[in-house]
Amino acid sequence: MAKGICTQATISGIESRNQKVSFDVIVEICKRLDMQVNEAVSNSNFGGNVFKCLERDMRNHCYRRAVERMEKVSIDIKSPKEKLGMYHCYSGFCNLFVADEIDEAIFNFNLSLMQYLPDDEVAYRAWSNLGLGLAYKSKGDKKQSLLFADEATKILKSASQSESTDTELEMDIFIDTLSVYYELGEYQLGIDLGDFVLEKVAGGGNCYGVD
Repeated sequence: MAKGICTQATISGIESRNQKVSFDVIVEICKRLDMQVNEAVSNSNFGGNVFKCLERDMRNHCYRRAVERMEKVSIDIKSPKEKLGMYHCYSGFCNLFVADEIDEAIFNFNLSLMQYLPDDEVAYRAWSNLGLGLAYKSKGDKKQSLLFADEATKILKSASQSESTDTELEMDIFIDTLSVYYELGEYQLGIDLGDFVLEKVAGGGNCYGVD
């Protein structure tokens, strides 16, 4: 690990968290470990960095990679309610697409929505509703799946003009919801949602920051 980068004592100091090193050393160690720098940065809010990586994995549908990251999130750094809501949202998708535990996924999505996510956490509330829609689709329950897909759409549409929302994440959720409509055979709903998204991207207040 240390060869050509630093001393073995430096590596030991990093592992024991008793030594600070230069950014260049961190970069070289990350290259050797084939990992991104933001995965290695550690401080009192280390969970925040893991959550950013988890969100990226979820948006890219890299669920198995997300499961590996979930092991880095310990109970003591999941204390803020919004973080707990995000954690259970991620868990729901991992249950659904990796472990094939549909009921456990439904439990986590409901827990996220009912206990932890505040009303103004628009993207994650929509995301959890989309997760429920996907879970019920897996169960073959079209009525419930459509209900939650509609709720995800409703949440995002109602907040689409807000500058405080995460527009890139919203766009990903819109597209995934559109896919659910098509998979359920609700083609007109998919077309209508597609038209709405295109209108917002092309103009209509330019809420997605596209010129």
